[in-house]
This record gives sequence, C-alpha cells and structure tokens, in this order.
Amino acid sequence: MRPSDIIDEIDGAVNKFVDGLPATQRQIYDRVLNLLRKLDVSSDGNIKNTVANIRILQDINKEILDTVMTDQYKKKIEDFTQTYQKVASLQNQYLGTVFSTFKPGPVLKELTKASIDITYDQLGESGLSNDLANEIKGILNTNIQTGASYSQMTEQLRTAIIGNDEVDGALLRYAKTYTTDSINQFSAVYNRQVTADFGAEWFRYVGSNRATTRPFCEQYVKLVHGLCKNRSGQKLAELRRYRFVIHLPIPPAQKAD
Repeated sequence: MRPSDIIDEIDGAVNKFVDGLPATQRQIYDRVLNLLRKLDVSSDGNIKNTVANIRILQDINKEILDTVMTDQYKKKIEDFTQTYQKVASLQNQYLGTVFSTFKPGPVLKELTKASIDITYDQLGESGLSNDLANEIKGILNTNIQTGASYSQMTEQLRTAIIGNDEVDGALLRYAKTYTTDSINQFSAVYNRQVTADFGAEWFRYVGSNRATTRPFCEQYVKLVHGLCKNRSGQKLAELRRYRFVIHLPIPPAQKAD
C-alpha cells in the first residue's frame, strides 16, 4: 500500500460527490427566480422595501431543501460516508508497516463512527443546505432593504448560485469545502491518535502545493526539501501531482540522520 493510495481514495470520493451539482445549482436559481417574481418592484425597476417583500425570504429555505435534498443527493451522502471506512482501512495497512504491533482499537473505530455522523449533519439539512439558504437570503435581504435594482439583484444571485468561470457556485463551493475538510481532518486525527500512542516524531509530507495552500505548509515543503534527507540521500518528501496533502508517520528505517 502506497501513501498516495489514500490521497487517490479521498480525491475520488470528493469528485464523485460534487459530480452533477452544477445542474442542481441551475435548478436552485430557477426556483429562486420564480419565487422572486412575487417581489413588489417600483416603476423604475427597483425593489421596494416592504414587509411583503421581506416575508418572501421565509420561503427560501423550503425551495433550497426541496431542490437539494433529493433521494439522489441523499445517496451521494451515503456513498461519501463509506469513504471513511475505506480511508481507515488504507491507513491501517500503512500504519501496520510502520508499527509492527499496531492494531486498530475501539478508539479508532469510535472516531470513524463519530466522523461519519458529523459529516451526515454537515452535508444534510442542518449544514450545507442551511448555509446555502442563509447566503441567498443575505443577498436578497440586502437588496430589498437598499431598494436595489431587480435586474442587478438577479445577476448577483446568478453568480452566487451558479457561479462563473472564476468562482464556483454556492452549492458546489460548500460541498467541496465540507467533503474535503471533513475527510482530510479525519485522516489527520486518525494518524495523530496512532502516532501519539507510539511516540512517532518523523512525518512524511504527501501531496503538492496549490493556490489555497497555507503559508505554513509552503514553508514546511521548503524545509523538507532543504533539510530532510535519508541515508541514501533521497528526499523524504513525496511531492506529487495530487491535490490533497496528508502527513504520515515514516517507518524507522527511512528516518533522517
């Protein structure tokens, strides 16, 4: 088992989850736009700041939930959460090569279960859908209170919900964030739990920098390239083309001098 197998599993799971969501975003925009046709607009095309207009915001959550929380989307959540077991299995294989006495105990199994439960909440009604609805309502509320142009508001909503060549739409953006962060945090905590028990001190950096790479990680890569070499002179870092970064303990035979 290679460390990159874990990255491939995570990458594939995230890509599978977000596949098809752009079409859902277009459905959301159409339903919201249909709802907004009820808004009271002045003769010059500006939205009136009225109680009736503000009350329309109350219907946004239902429109979002009805569009997003379909049986197909719920199946996506179910499939994605199965990735935790797969990642745990891959990490168990790797950790077994690092620590000869390693065996996954009840703490790791409970960690996996808890992470799955949290992800269900994040990707479900109380998480992703609620965040999406709040973002849309925030845009609408601002435009209603300021008496903004109706046409300009719809274009603002189009960009926020569907996205454009430069930014992802809101649903896709939230989905990528929740899935990527949740599974990578699980992987990191899983490794940290085991390595703390065994007192591991050396770690391998697996992945590559990207636009959103944190400054700390960029400095870490420079440190690895500049200082970390094993007895054969090979760099410990495995910097590949993958989009995710994980930290794995290094088998004793590969530790640097």
